[in-house]
Amino acid sequence: MGVRGKLIALMVLALIPFLALQAFQIIARYEQRIDAHLQASQDLAKAISAAFVNCLDTIWSMELALGNAVLQWDGPVDPRKVEALLYAQLRAHSTLRALSWIDPEGVVVASTDSKGTGRRTPDSESLRLINLGQDLVVSNLTKPPGQQALTFTVSRGIRRDGLLVGVIAAAVDAKKLGQVLPAAPASPTASFGLVDQNALIVFHNLDPEMPITKRSLPAWSPVYRVLRGEAVTFRNTRSELTPEPRAGASVPIGLIGWAAFATEDLDKLIAPLKAEAAREVTVLALVCFLSLLATSLLGNSLLRPIQALRQAAQNISGGNLSARVGLTGQDELATTGETFDRMAERIQELEATRTRFMQIAAHELRNPMTPVKGFLSLLRRRIAEGRPLEEQDKVIEVMEKEVDRLSTLLNEILEAFRVREGRLPLNLEKIDLAVVLESAIQPYLASQGQHRFTLDRSDRSAIWILGDFKRLRDVFDNLLSNAVKYSPDGGEIRVTLKTAGHQAGISISDSGVGIPKDQLTKVFDGFYRANNLTGRDPGGLGLGLFICRDVIQRHGGRIWAESTAGPGTTIYVELPMDGL
Repeated sequence: MGVRGKLIALMVLALIPFLALQAFQIIARYEQRIDAHLQASQDLAKAISAAFVNCLDTIWSMELALGNAVLQWDGPVDPRKVEALLYAQLRAHSTLRALSWIDPEGVVVASTDSKGTGRRTPDSESLRLINLGQDLVVSNLTKPPGQQALTFTVSRGIRRDGLLVGVIAAAVDAKKLGQVLPAAPASPTASFGLVDQNALIVFHNLDPEMPITKRSLPAWSPVYRVLRGEAVTFRNTRSELTPEPRAGASVPIGLIGWAAFATEDLDKLIAPLKAEAAREVTVLALVCFLSLLATSLLGNSLLRPIQALRQAAQNISGGNLSARVGLTGQDELATTGETFDRMAERIQELEATRTRFMQIAAHELRNPMTPVKGFLSLLRRRIAEGRPLEEQDKVIEVMEKEVDRLSTLLNEILEAFRVREGRLPLNLEKIDLAVVLESAIQPYLASQGQHRFTLDRSDRSAIWILGDFKRLRDVFDNLLSNAVKYSPDGGEIRVTLKTAGHQAGISISDSGVGIPKDQLTKVFDGFYRANNLTGRDPGGLGLGLFICRDVIQRHGGRIWAESTAGPGTTIYVELPMDGL
């Protein structure tokens, strides 16, 4: 998997908890909305139950008043007088279709329904319960013969001295119960009503006049649990009247064994939640798309510098040491690119140093070999001819000199490698820096050569330092030798020794051609020689100042050059006098 694929996978992994949290919140809001509706439905069902029980109490109270009025009469019950009382009460209760006085044998004595007078009551079950001592009775929903209206009977037994003297029965019109039940909820799809003991819908606010054939609830309906005395809530139920899924609650009416219910269309209930969830899903999808797009674009921006790094590495491994990444900026990849470019530049410098070393070494090592080979050839010919070699002492001296020169070059190379590997040994001891410098300059003062040497000491007292006498003497000898090498005949070489605080300073100035400004630091690199000297080759491998810098730095000091092309060069050395 590439970098872009890994970034996209990482973004997907980061989005999963966020998406899971959003899904959890959507589900939680859905559950909260449903729970709130179920609680509201349960409250409404309880209110319906209470209103219906209150209606029954009103009817039973009215029936008791009628019974007491009848019992106050002397003699047998007068049907006409009872009928007048029944008509008066019927007009006061709009939900009633008929009122009847029934004797203990079940015969209708007086009724507001003329067709029922003189006949036996069709509600034999209520009469049976009253005869058994249950004075307050409500029948299940029925359809009286020859009538279209559906009714149920609210009956009350009238007793005198504990003996049943009659029953007052009120036929309640089921479709008119809406007048005594709570007002319909604001939602047009909300439904509520009553269910009798036979699981028939007595009243339904959405269709009060539904035929009796459609009022029977299926066996799987939760209302059967309610009729057994258990309050229930349901989230997804259907019926023939309302085939769409509904959520709601139902509570038992314990006094008569009926049930009250309140429901809402589940689809309408959760429609706002679905719309809100759809908006959130759309926003989430857009966020995910933009995040993945941004990740892909970020992957491209990351791949470009990585590809540049890879291409530069391939070019360098193929031999193109001038290849560079060219990245700039403050981020990690830009810093890596800059580090890579510095590494490539260093490799190029090392390769250039190696090339210079091969060129200079081949040239410098060949110089002492040429006269040695020439003298050996001359010696071979003289021996072959049987003739003695003239000036043999001079020949041997020249050969020894060239061999020594060759040995010196090889020692310089070995010293340079020890410096690069950090294995140049130092023998540190307490020494007088002035003595070291004088021992290095003395041979030049005594040689009476073509250059003028001067030594300027501002302080004649000993300058004690912790150092390696031989290594420091070689450093000063190399600096003096370079001054001689690059100064014209008769030129002055001035050496200064002074102290300042805890530092000892030495400067060696010549009157030579100087060093170009851009090469002042490079002359201290290995196998590097200033290229502004014309007309003659100064010789050497360009290792002297490289070794000098290492020795001075390992003594805790520093060395540098100051020059401009023309008036000469000054080499400065500072060494610490502390810690003695």
